[in-house]
Amino acid sequence: MSRTRQRTGPTRNVAARMGRWSAGNWKTATFGWLGLVVVAFGLGNMAGVNNPNPNTSGPGQSGRMDRILHADFKRPAGENVLIQSRKASAGTPAFDAAVKDVVARLSRQSDVRNVRSPLVPAHADQISKDRHSALVEFDIRGEIDKAPDKIGPVVDAVGAAQAAHPGFFVGEMGDASAQKAVADTYGSDLAKAGTLSLPITLIILVIAFGALVAAGIPLLLALTAVLGTFGLVALVSHVLPMANEVPARKAMNGSVITRAGTR
Repeated sequence: MSRTRQRTGPTRNVAARMGRWSAGNWKTATFGWLGLVVVAFGLGNMAGVNNPNPNTSGPGQSGRMDRILHADFKRPAGENVLIQSRKASAGTPAFDAAVKDVVARLSRQSDVRNVRSPLVPAHADQISKDRHSALVEFDIRGEIDKAPDKIGPVVDAVGAAQAAHPGFFVGEMGDASAQKAVADTYGSDLAKAGTLSLPITLIILVIAFGALVAAGIPLLLALTAVLGTFGLVALVSHVLPMANEVPARKAMNGSVITRAGTR
């Protein structure tokens, strides 16, 4: 009975049958796999990735409120610049000069509108009670969904104001700048994953297999699998939007699976 199971077991196991077929037809399996990866990655690039809208993806009642505001009120992206000093206070020449400089730099940006200076009496509530902090409020022109694509030059202008006034803290935060910062962070994490994880993985595989060619096979398989997954997930994202965190996680999982395969 045990001999019968040993003979018939592998033929019933799909993975074993695929492995046996691939070993006997390695050229077809290799180039077929590479072709599938190229097609999947190409289609994914052409389709693009559909990310969830952070302005309408909130949970529960707060998410319902966000969707109502987004659909019916067409509110712009609101931004704030904090000017803060431990020594100077609002009303002193140095503090007021820093505020005016920020207002002037923002007003020169083509995508900025409705700049509200705390030095104007109507906006005096934008100055803290201790008068060491003040907010410059403004909006980004156009739809809130497209604001992150326009915020780059505005962030640079605020950074230039910070450099011009080293004795002050000048920082920006808002709907568009927060989204851009998150996206840039995930992009940076993905780049670090590729820069650090792949060489470390290759070193581990060389030590495990004792040969560069043998080590490169599972690494190549993992890399092509990740690329193919990028393409397939991009296509699926048009049915179910893909979060910004997914690309970095896929790259990390690819390296983890590669190292696990050597055990």
